[in-house]
Amino acid sequence: MGLMAHSIHHLAIIALLAKSFAHQMNSDFGKAPSTIVYERA
Repeated sequence: MGLMAHSIHHLAIIALLAKSFAHQMNSDFGKAPSTIVYERA
């Protein structure tokens, strides 16, 4: 679980960097699965 959480953390940073360079990203990229489920409920 720790590795998964840390990997999501890195994906979130990658998403921020990509968006800062005007790359189009899926809005769920870099979010924890539980966050995605919560936002869709």
